[in-house]
Amino acid sequence: MFEATSYIGVKEVKQARGALRIQTLWRAYNVRRKSDVKVRVIRRKIKQATAKARPEHTLGEKTRRALDNIINGNTLEKVLKSCTELVGSTAYSPMLSSTIIRAGAVDIICQFIKACNRSQPHINLLSVALKVLYNLSKWRDMRDFTFSDSITTADVMADVMQKYRDNDTILLLAGSITLACLSDAGRLEVVRSHAEIKKRFESLLALMKSKGTMTKQVANENSSVLGRQASMLRGKRSSKKTGFSMLEAIVRKLSS
Repeated sequence: MFEATSYIGVKEVKQARGALRIQTLWRAYNVRRKSDVKVRVIRRKIKQATAKARPEHTLGEKTRRALDNIINGNTLEKVLKSCTELVGSTAYSPMLSSTIIRAGAVDIICQFIKACNRSQPHINLLSVALKVLYNLSKWRDMRDFTFSDSITTADVMADVMQKYRDNDTILLLAGSITLACLSDAGRLEVVRSHAEIKKRFESLLALMKSKGTMTKQVANENSSVLGRQASMLRGKRSSKKTGFSMLEAIVRKLSS
């Protein structure tokens, strides 16, 4: 009796395993069948894109043209368009980022940044130029080359943060670039040795702290009558806090 029951149990287990195997093979077949359709579509799209591709449309060629325009460009529109092209190159390609650095584009971009004023076209150019430097700063193994002139970088970023302290996007970008520059102990010591740069960051932090306190007092006074407006003010203040915290981090680094 025991042997018969045991045999039946083994037989059921084998049948269950066989059924599972069949189900697995069927599912695999279905997945491959459906995937083959998708793969064919993707292959067709790649083939069509390759047929339409031209050398001038490649990221490398766009980068080369952008560098030429930045070095030799004489119009704001041309420089803005070229910097926009470099944003893509520096975000995705370490090789092209290295090419951009070797071409001396960092110094030229810093010169453009210094020349920008508070007009909207210049703010547009400034934002894009900072994004290029920010992308380059993310490639850690290239930072020594990106920030080969750490004094100029820190000085330019201090100027940007002072001039555009009410623009949190610019404040964040400039702050991130500065912190990346100061991430190396050698560069940090070089910047620290220039008391004037350190003083500029400290003065800006004190000014923003003072303005933040005044804003808070105004919001508190109006909160009972203008609750909704006060809430909006608090929202704005919290969005600027990130840029403010970035500035605090810079001052802490220079003071430690």
